[in-house]
Amino acid sequence: MMARRRLLAGAAGLGLASATAGASAASPSPLTFVETAPGVRIRLIDAGPKDARLTLVLIPGWRFTADIWAEQIAAFKGQHRVIAIDPRSQGASTKTVTGNTPEDRAQDLKAVLQHLHAGPVVLVGWSQGAQDVGAYVGKFGTAEVRGLVFVDAAPCQGWEKATAAPGAAAQLRNLSLYARYPREATEGMMQAVFKTPRPKAEFDRLVASAMQTPPSIGAAMLADDLFGPDRLSPLAKAKVPALLIAADASPNASELAALAAVLPDARSVAVPGAGHVVFVDRPKEFDALLSAFLARV
Repeated sequence: MMARRRLLAGAAGLGLASATAGASAASPSPLTFVETAPGVRIRLIDAGPKDARLTLVLIPGWRFTADIWAEQIAAFKGQHRVIAIDPRSQGASTKTVTGNTPEDRAQDLKAVLQHLHAGPVVLVGWSQGAQDVGAYVGKFGTAEVRGLVFVDAAPCQGWEKATAAPGAAAQLRNLSLYARYPREATEGMMQAVFKTPRPKAEFDRLVASAMQTPPSIGAAMLADDLFGPDRLSPLAKAKVPALLIAADASPNASELAALAAVLPDARSVAVPGAGHVVFVDRPKEFDALLSAFLARV
């Protein structure tokens, strides 16, 4: 058992570790639910002035919830409208046995933004959320988008490249281990994605929140995230500024470099001392980068 845990803890950057977490703090704003499809309700946090000129949309990673963005919501809600979501099958949102691809989550996000009359938005996707941002641009373009922010992850380049990549075998192995030992996998990855270890009470909340996604659904989600269609190439048509924020020793560096090469107007920044959850490990540095980007767009 300990060998499995060490193996899973070492999975950071191989795909499984690119999105496990949960609420890092109490919800900073009253919760809202929006029905995006028959029988599907998406839980979200909607903070800040509703008539703000710009809406900041925060999309978490695999099995994560809106609450991980608590510090950013508090920091930016004074000037901007801030919307953070629990993607479908995560957190308090409806668990569905089908429709768990980035393209389905992008459709949910579009419905949420329309329902809330969000206006011009900046999309911020962390880890799995990068897949959702790529899928959103591929489906809906950037007519209502003023900027894109990718946090320590890039959209899939397509199943051909994904399966041929050097880490593909390890990703498939870790996917199988998660399906067989979901709690051990979750605990191991939670240790890996933060540079600074979380206090026990917070760590336990993160694990409990991630475990709200049934493992069979979580495995299906992750498989399509990692080995799905090409969500990178359509970003070449994204005629808006983009910011790529990475950990300083990110295992996703090659994927982020490919993303930067595709985007027409992109800036890449590495944050020293940050793990995969950059905005939790180094919130002040992350917020400063995001604030400067928002001023630009």
